[in-house]
Amino acid sequence: MVGALGTGTNMYKGLLEEFSDERDVVFFSYDWRYSTQTTAEELEAYINGHHYESVMLVCHSMGGIVASNYLARSTENRQKVEKIVTVGTPYGGSPKALFTFQTGKFLDVPIIDDLFKDLAKNLPSVYELLPYQNAINAGYEYVSLLDDSGNISGYGTDETNKMIEDSFNSRLLSKALKTEDKVYAGGQHIMNSADVDLTIIAGTNCDTINKIYVNESGEAVKIGKSAAGDGTVPLWSAILSNGAYFNHPIYLVNGVTHSSLFGDADVVSAVRAILRGNTASETDKFKKLDVNTGLGSLMIDPDDYQDNQSRDNIPDRGAVFDLINSALGFGYNTLVAHCPVLLELYDEKGTLVGSVSEAGIFAEAGYEECFELMNGGETKQVYVPEGYSVK
Repeated sequence: MVGALGTGTNMYKGLLEEFSDERDVVFFSYDWRYSTQTTAEELEAYINGHHYESVMLVCHSMGGIVASNYLARSTENRQKVEKIVTVGTPYGGSPKALFTFQTGKFLDVPIIDDLFKDLAKNLPSVYELLPYQNAINAGYEYVSLLDDSGNISGYGTDETNKMIEDSFNSRLLSKALKTEDKVYAGGQHIMNSADVDLTIIAGTNCDTINKIYVNESGEAVKIGKSAAGDGTVPLWSAILSNGAYFNHPIYLVNGVTHSSLFGDADVVSAVRAILRGNTASETDKFKKLDVNTGLGSLMIDPDDYQDNQSRDNIPDRGAVFDLINSALGFGYNTLVAHCPVLLELYDEKGTLVGSVSEAGIFAEAGYEECFELMNGGETKQVYVPEGYSVK
Protein backbone atom coordinates (compact mmCIF):
# COMPACT_ATOMS: atom_id res chain seq x y z
CA MET A 1 0.00 0.00 0.00
CA VAL A 2 1.11 3.55 -0.72
CA GLY A 3 0.02 6.47 1.46
CA ALA A 4 -2.15 6.52 4.57
CA LEU A 5 -4.32 3.36 4.53
CA GLY A 6 -3.38 2.85 0.89
CA THR A 7 -4.96 6.09 -0.38
CA GLY A 8 -2.08 6.67 -2.81
CA THR A 9 -1.75 3.16 -4.23
CA ASN A 10 -3.85 3.63 -7.37
CA MET A 11 -2.31 7.01 -8.14
CA TYR A 12 1.23 5.72 -7.68
CA LYS A 13 0.60 2.69 -9.90
CA GLY A 14 -0.98 4.89 -12.56
CA LEU A 15 1.96 7.29 -12.61
CA LEU A 16 4.45 4.42 -12.67
CA GLU A 17 2.68 3.00 -15.69
CA GLU A 18 2.66 6.39 -17.42
CA PHE A 19 6.13 7.73 -16.65
CA SER A 20 8.51 5.05 -15.29
CA ASP A 21 10.31 4.67 -18.62
CA GLU A 22 11.34 8.32 -18.66
CA ARG A 23 11.26 9.65 -15.09
CA ASP A 24 11.81 8.61 -11.51
CA VAL A 25 8.36 8.15 -9.94
CA VAL A 26 8.82 8.63 -6.22
CA PHE A 27 6.34 8.45 -3.37
CA PHE A 28 7.60 11.09 -0.92
CA SER A 29 6.40 9.96 2.49
CA TYR A 30 6.41 12.23 5.53
CA ASP A 31 5.22 12.38 9.12
CA TRP A 32 1.96 14.35 8.92
CA ARG A 33 2.18 15.31 12.60
CA TYR A 34 5.04 17.74 11.99
CA SER A 35 4.80 21.27 10.68
CA THR A 36 4.37 21.52 6.92
CA GLN A 37 7.37 23.87 6.97
CA THR A 38 9.50 21.07 8.38
CA THR A 39 8.25 18.67 5.72
CA ALA A 40 8.84 21.28 2.99
CA GLU A 41 12.47 21.53 4.13
CA GLU A 42 12.74 17.74 3.89
CA LEU A 43 11.23 17.79 0.40
CA GLU A 44 13.72 20.46 -0.66
CA ALA A 45 16.60 18.41 0.75
CA TYR A 46 15.34 15.31 -1.07
CA ILE A 47 15.03 17.06 -4.44
CA ASN A 48 18.41 18.77 -4.10
CA GLY A 49 20.07 15.64 -2.73
CA HIS A 50 19.03 13.68 -5.82
CA HIS A 51 20.13 16.56 -8.07
CA TYR A 52 16.71 16.84 -9.72
CA GLU A 53 16.51 19.94 -11.89
CA SER A 54 12.94 19.39 -13.07
CA VAL A 55 10.14 17.81 -11.06
CA MET A 56 6.36 17.45 -11.20
CA LEU A 57 4.45 17.28 -7.92
CA VAL A 58 1.19 15.38 -7.41
CA CYS A 59 -0.22 16.11 -3.96
CA HIS A 60 -3.14 14.88 -1.91
CA SER A 61 -4.67 16.88 0.92
CA MET A 62 -1.98 18.32 3.22
CA GLY A 63 0.60 17.39 0.60
CA GLY A 64 -0.55 20.48 -1.32
CA ILE A 65 0.20 22.62 1.75
CA VAL A 66 3.66 21.05 1.94
CA ALA A 67 4.18 21.87 -1.76
CA SER A 68 3.03 25.46 -1.13
CA ASN A 69 5.63 25.86 1.59
CA TYR A 70 8.28 24.30 -0.66
CA LEU A 71 7.53 26.85 -3.39
CA ALA A 72 7.51 29.71 -0.88
CA ARG A 73 11.01 28.86 0.29
CA SER A 74 12.78 30.14 -2.83
CA THR A 75 12.56 31.19 -6.45
CA GLU A 76 14.95 28.35 -7.23
CA ASN A 77 12.43 25.84 -5.90
CA ARG A 78 9.67 27.27 -8.07
CA GLN A 79 11.89 27.12 -11.14
CA LYS A 80 12.44 23.40 -10.61
CA VAL A 81 8.75 22.54 -10.60
CA GLU A 82 7.26 21.95 -14.07
CA LYS A 83 3.73 21.17 -12.98
CA ILE A 84 1.75 20.68 -9.80
CA VAL A 85 -1.56 18.88 -9.39
CA THR A 86 -3.25 19.05 -6.01
CA VAL A 87 -6.16 16.83 -5.05
CA GLY A 88 -8.38 17.79 -2.12
CA THR A 89 -5.91 20.33 -0.74
CA PRO A 90 -7.33 22.62 1.99
CA TYR A 91 -5.69 25.84 0.79
CA GLY A 92 -7.94 27.80 3.15
CA GLY A 93 -7.83 25.24 5.94
CA SER A 94 -10.54 22.94 7.27
CA PRO A 95 -13.02 23.54 10.12
CA LYS A 96 -12.67 19.81 10.82
CA ALA A 97 -9.30 20.63 12.40
CA LEU A 98 -11.04 22.60 15.16
CA PHE A 99 -13.63 19.82 15.44
CA THR A 100 -10.71 17.45 16.07
CA PHE A 101 -9.42 19.70 18.84
CA GLN A 102 -12.85 19.83 20.42
CA THR A 103 -13.82 16.16 20.15
CA GLY A 104 -10.83 14.05 19.11
CA LYS A 105 -12.91 12.66 16.24
CA PHE A 106 -10.48 12.21 13.39
CA LEU A 107 -10.13 8.57 12.41
CA ASP A 108 -13.75 7.56 13.10
CA VAL A 109 -12.57 5.15 15.80
CA PRO A 110 -14.54 6.12 18.95
CA ILE A 111 -12.28 4.19 21.32
CA ILE A 112 -9.34 6.53 20.62
CA ASP A 113 -11.26 9.84 20.50
CA ASP A 114 -10.17 10.96 23.98
CA LEU A 115 -6.57 9.98 23.31
CA PHE A 116 -6.46 11.84 20.01
CA LYS A 117 -8.19 14.87 21.55
CA ASP A 118 -5.25 15.27 23.94
CA LEU A 119 -2.68 14.43 21.26
CA ALA A 120 -4.04 16.86 18.66
CA LYS A 121 -3.48 19.87 20.94
CA ASN A 122 0.27 19.40 20.55
CA LEU A 123 0.50 18.60 16.84
CA PRO A 124 1.82 21.54 14.75
CA SER A 125 0.15 20.20 11.60
CA VAL A 126 -3.37 20.39 13.05
CA TYR A 127 -2.93 24.09 13.85
CA GLU A 128 -1.72 24.66 10.28
CA LEU A 129 -4.92 23.02 8.99
CA LEU A 130 -7.18 25.46 10.81
CA PRO A 131 -8.96 27.80 8.38
CA TYR A 132 -6.64 30.59 7.27
CA GLN A 133 -6.97 34.20 8.31
CA ASN A 134 -7.35 35.17 4.65
CA ALA A 135 -10.36 32.87 4.31
CA ILE A 136 -12.02 34.28 7.42
CA ASN A 137 -11.34 37.83 6.29
CA ALA A 138 -12.88 36.98 2.89
CA GLY A 139 -16.14 36.09 4.68
CA TYR A 140 -15.70 32.40 5.41
CA GLU A 141 -16.08 32.54 9.17
CA TYR A 142 -16.16 29.04 10.59
CA VAL A 143 -16.78 29.67 14.28
CA SER A 144 -19.98 31.15 15.68
CA LEU A 145 -21.08 31.83 19.22
CA LEU A 146 -24.40 30.17 20.02
CA ASP A 147 -25.67 31.71 23.24
CA ASP A 148 -28.20 30.30 25.70
CA SER A 149 -31.03 32.18 23.95
CA GLY A 150 -30.22 30.61 20.59
CA ASN A 151 -28.72 33.79 19.14
CA ILE A 152 -25.80 33.33 16.75
CA SER A 153 -22.90 35.69 16.14
CA GLY A 154 -20.00 34.91 13.83
CA TYR A 155 -16.41 35.10 15.04
CA GLY A 156 -13.86 37.08 13.04
CA THR A 157 -10.13 36.38 13.10
CA ASP A 158 -9.46 38.05 16.46
CA GLU A 159 -12.25 36.25 18.31
CA THR A 160 -11.40 32.92 16.68
CA ASN A 161 -7.72 33.21 17.56
CA LYS A 162 -8.46 34.22 21.13
CA MET A 163 -10.77 31.25 21.60
CA ILE A 164 -8.09 28.87 20.31
CA GLU A 165 -5.35 30.52 22.37
CA ASP A 166 -7.44 30.28 25.54
CA SER A 167 -8.39 26.65 24.97
CA PHE A 168 -5.40 25.07 23.24
CA ASN A 169 -1.70 25.69 22.50
CA SER A 170 -1.12 29.40 21.86
CA ARG A 171 2.54 28.86 20.90
CA LEU A 172 1.66 26.40 18.13
CA LEU A 173 -1.11 28.69 16.90
CA SER A 174 1.38 31.56 16.66
CA LYS A 175 3.76 29.40 14.63
CA ALA A 176 0.94 28.28 12.35
CA LEU A 177 -0.01 31.90 11.64
CA LYS A 178 3.60 32.63 10.69
CA THR A 179 3.55 29.66 8.31
CA GLU A 180 0.42 31.08 6.68
CA ASP A 181 2.13 34.46 6.30
CA LYS A 182 4.96 32.84 4.34
CA VAL A 183 2.58 31.14 1.94
CA TYR A 184 0.68 34.41 1.49
CA ALA A 185 3.74 36.66 1.24
CA GLY A 186 2.80 39.69 -0.86
CA GLY A 187 -0.90 39.17 -0.19
CA GLN A 188 -1.50 36.37 -2.72
CA HIS A 189 -1.16 32.64 -2.20
CA ILE A 190 2.14 31.35 -3.55
CA MET A 191 0.23 28.98 -5.85
CA ASN A 192 -1.14 32.02 -7.68
CA SER A 193 2.34 33.08 -8.73
CA ALA A 194 2.77 33.53 -12.48
CA ASP A 195 5.61 30.98 -12.52
CA VAL A 196 3.53 28.17 -10.97
CA ASP A 197 1.76 25.71 -13.32
CA LEU A 198 -1.00 24.38 -11.06
CA THR A 199 -4.13 22.29 -11.61
CA ILE A 200 -6.62 21.93 -8.76
CA ILE A 201 -8.89 18.91 -8.29
CA ALA A 202 -11.51 19.18 -5.54
CA GLY A 203 -14.39 17.08 -4.30
CA THR A 204 -17.99 18.17 -3.76
CA ASN A 205 -21.39 16.74 -2.81
CA CYS A 206 -20.17 15.09 0.39
CA ASP A 207 -21.43 16.39 3.74
CA THR A 208 -18.61 18.54 5.11
CA ILE A 209 -18.24 20.41 8.38
CA ASN A 210 -18.17 24.12 7.58
CA LYS A 211 -19.16 25.64 10.90
CA ILE A 212 -18.45 25.07 14.58
CA TYR A 213 -20.92 26.57 17.05
CA VAL A 214 -19.43 27.21 20.48
CA ASN A 215 -20.78 28.37 23.84
CA GLU A 216 -19.30 31.24 25.80
CA SER A 217 -16.70 28.85 27.28
CA GLY A 218 -15.43 28.02 23.80
CA GLU A 219 -16.83 24.48 23.85
CA ALA A 220 -18.36 23.04 20.68
CA VAL A 221 -22.10 22.57 21.09
CA LYS A 222 -23.14 22.07 17.48
CA ILE A 223 -21.70 21.69 14.01
CA GLY A 224 -22.98 22.96 10.68
CA LYS A 225 -22.52 20.93 7.51
CA SER A 226 -22.69 21.67 3.82
CA ALA A 227 -22.60 19.32 0.85
CA ALA A 228 -20.16 21.76 -0.75
CA GLY A 229 -17.02 19.79 0.01
CA ASP A 230 -15.42 16.34 0.03
CA GLY A 231 -16.33 15.40 3.60
CA THR A 232 -13.19 16.99 5.05
CA VAL A 233 -12.29 20.03 2.93
CA PRO A 234 -14.97 22.65 2.19
CA LEU A 235 -15.20 23.62 -1.46
CA TRP A 236 -14.32 27.25 -0.72
CA SER A 237 -11.07 26.11 0.88
CA ALA A 238 -10.08 23.97 -2.10
CA ILE A 239 -10.75 26.43 -4.93
CA LEU A 240 -10.63 29.98 -3.53
CA SER A 241 -7.82 32.29 -2.45
CA ASN A 242 -8.72 35.59 -0.77
CA GLY A 243 -12.34 34.95 -1.76
CA ALA A 244 -11.59 34.55 -5.48
CA TYR A 245 -10.83 31.56 -7.68
CA PHE A 246 -7.24 30.44 -8.02
CA ASN A 247 -5.78 31.55 -11.34
CA HIS A 248 -5.49 27.98 -12.55
CA PRO A 249 -7.64 25.17 -14.00
CA ILE A 250 -10.08 23.70 -11.47
CA TYR A 251 -11.82 20.33 -11.75
CA LEU A 252 -14.61 19.12 -9.47
CA VAL A 253 -15.32 15.51 -8.56
CA ASN A 254 -18.90 14.72 -7.62
CA GLY A 255 -19.69 12.51 -4.63
CA VAL A 256 -16.19 11.16 -3.91
CA THR A 257 -14.95 11.55 -0.35
CA HIS A 258 -11.66 13.11 0.67
CA SER A 259 -9.87 9.85 1.44
CA SER A 260 -11.05 8.27 -1.83
CA LEU A 261 -10.26 11.19 -4.16
CA PHE A 262 -6.60 10.35 -4.72
CA GLY A 263 -7.37 6.80 -5.82
CA ASP A 264 -10.45 7.54 -7.90
CA ALA A 265 -10.09 6.19 -11.44
CA ASP A 266 -11.27 9.42 -13.10
CA VAL A 267 -8.85 11.46 -11.00
CA VAL A 268 -5.89 9.17 -11.74
CA SER A 269 -6.67 9.31 -15.47
CA ALA A 270 -6.95 13.10 -15.34
CA VAL A 271 -3.64 13.53 -13.51
CA ARG A 272 -1.86 11.39 -16.08
CA ALA A 273 -3.27 13.54 -18.90
CA ILE A 274 -2.52 16.84 -17.16
CA LEU A 275 1.11 15.93 -16.50
CA ARG A 276 1.43 15.05 -20.19
CA GLY A 277 0.17 18.52 -21.06
CA ASN A 278 -3.12 17.17 -22.36
CA THR A 279 -6.69 18.08 -21.47
CA ALA A 280 -8.28 15.87 -18.85
CA SER A 281 -11.34 13.96 -20.06
CA GLU A 282 -14.59 14.92 -18.36
CA THR A 283 -17.09 12.31 -17.15
CA ASP A 284 -20.47 12.38 -15.44
CA LYS A 285 -18.77 12.94 -12.11
CA PHE A 286 -15.53 14.69 -13.13
CA LYS A 287 -15.93 18.11 -14.71
CA LYS A 288 -13.94 21.26 -15.30
CA LEU A 289 -15.19 24.42 -13.64
CA ASP A 290 -15.31 27.24 -16.18
CA VAL A 291 -15.21 30.36 -14.02
CA ASN A 292 -15.81 32.64 -16.98
CA THR A 293 -19.15 31.32 -18.22
CA GLY A 294 -22.17 31.84 -16.06
CA LEU A 295 -20.51 31.52 -12.68
CA GLY A 296 -19.39 35.08 -12.06
CA SER A 297 -22.15 35.53 -9.51
CA LEU A 298 -20.47 32.95 -7.32
CA MET A 299 -18.34 35.72 -5.91
CA ILE A 300 -21.17 37.27 -3.93
CA ASP A 301 -20.27 39.79 -1.28
CA PRO A 302 -20.77 38.00 2.07
CA ASP A 303 -22.42 41.16 3.39
CA ASP A 304 -25.34 40.44 1.05
CA TYR A 305 -26.09 37.41 3.21
CA GLN A 306 -26.37 39.18 6.56
CA ASP A 307 -29.53 38.62 8.50
CA ASN A 308 -30.26 39.81 12.05
CA GLN A 309 -26.67 40.53 13.06
CA SER A 310 -25.54 37.16 11.67
CA ARG A 311 -23.30 36.33 8.72
CA ASP A 312 -24.21 32.70 8.87
CA ASN A 313 -25.23 32.25 5.25
CA ILE A 314 -22.25 33.19 3.15
CA PRO A 315 -21.68 31.87 -0.38
CA ASP A 316 -20.32 28.40 0.37
CA ARG A 317 -23.43 27.32 2.23
CA GLY A 318 -25.94 28.06 -0.48
CA ALA A 319 -25.38 30.29 -3.48
CA VAL A 320 -21.94 29.03 -4.53
CA PHE A 321 -22.91 25.40 -4.18
CA ASP A 322 -26.22 25.74 -6.00
CA LEU A 323 -24.66 27.64 -8.91
CA ILE A 324 -21.78 25.21 -9.31
CA ASN A 325 -24.04 22.19 -9.22
CA SER A 326 -26.45 23.78 -11.68
CA ALA A 327 -23.65 24.64 -14.09
CA LEU A 328 -21.99 21.22 -13.87
CA GLY A 329 -25.14 19.13 -13.80
CA PHE A 330 -24.48 17.56 -10.41
CA GLY A 331 -27.68 16.37 -8.79
CA TYR A 332 -27.59 17.45 -5.15
CA ASN A 333 -28.65 20.90 -3.99
CA THR A 334 -29.09 23.08 -0.97
CA LEU A 335 -32.21 25.13 -0.30
CA VAL A 336 -32.00 28.03 2.14
CA ALA A 337 -34.95 30.11 3.37
CA HIS A 338 -34.80 33.27 5.49
CA CYS A 339 -38.49 33.72 6.30
CA PRO A 340 -41.33 32.10 8.25
CA VAL A 341 -41.95 28.93 6.25
CA LEU A 342 -42.30 25.17 6.59
CA LEU A 343 -39.96 23.18 4.30
CA GLU A 344 -40.81 19.52 3.69
CA LEU A 345 -38.46 16.99 2.06
CA TYR A 346 -39.92 14.16 -0.03
CA ASP A 347 -38.07 11.11 -1.40
CA GLU A 348 -38.28 9.72 -4.93
CA LYS A 349 -41.56 7.98 -4.13
CA GLY A 350 -43.17 11.15 -2.81
CA THR A 351 -42.93 10.03 0.82
CA LEU A 352 -42.39 12.76 3.39
CA VAL A 353 -39.08 12.09 5.17
CA GLY A 354 -38.72 15.27 7.21
CA SER A 355 -39.45 18.94 7.67
CA VAL A 356 -37.97 22.09 9.17
CA SER A 357 -39.66 25.24 10.45
CA GLU A 358 -39.40 27.72 13.32
CA ALA A 359 -40.86 24.97 15.52
CA GLY A 360 -37.89 22.70 14.91
CA ILE A 361 -36.67 19.76 12.84
CA PHE A 362 -38.76 16.61 12.44
CA ALA A 363 -37.12 13.84 10.40
CA GLU A 364 -37.23 10.12 9.85
CA ALA A 365 -34.20 8.13 11.02
CA GLY A 366 -31.24 8.73 8.76
CA TYR A 367 -32.49 12.07 7.45
CA GLU A 368 -31.67 14.30 10.40
CA GLU A 369 -28.53 15.70 8.78
CA CYS A 370 -30.49 16.86 5.74
CA PHE A 371 -31.88 19.72 7.84
CA GLU A 372 -30.37 22.67 9.65
CA LEU A 373 -32.07 25.40 11.66
CA MET A 374 -30.13 28.60 12.42
CA ASN A 375 -30.52 32.09 13.82
CA GLY A 376 -33.17 31.16 16.33
CA GLY A 377 -35.35 29.57 13.64
CA GLU A 378 -35.15 32.43 11.15
CA THR A 379 -32.95 30.51 8.69
CA LYS A 380 -33.80 27.01 7.45
CA GLN A 381 -31.52 24.88 5.30
CA VAL A 382 -32.34 21.63 3.52
CA TYR A 383 -29.87 19.40 1.63
CA VAL A 384 -31.81 17.82 -1.23
CA PRO A 385 -30.48 14.49 -2.58
CA GLU A 386 -30.86 13.74 -6.27
CA GLY A 387 -34.42 12.74 -7.12
CA TYR A 388 -35.83 14.25 -3.94
CA SER A 389 -38.05 17.35 -3.79
CA VAL A 390 -38.92 20.12 -1.36
CA LYS A 391 -42.31 21.71 -0.77
